[in-house]
Amino acid sequence: MKDVILNLPKFIDEVYNKKRLHSSLGYKTPSEFEDEVLKINPADRPVLKLWGKAV
Repeated sequence: MKDVILNLPKFIDEVYNKKRLHSSLGYKTPSEFEDEVLKINPADRPVLKLWGKAV
């Protein structure tokens, strides 16, 4: 269980948000969809902090 808790932020950032396509988002990843909707440079994306670590 501890392994899941420690690796969940990495999974969300590397797989769910950047690789997994979502049909409800026009078969784009959440990151692609957010960049398109907000028209921001990915480098300017706000940093999410989980458990004291920047994600």
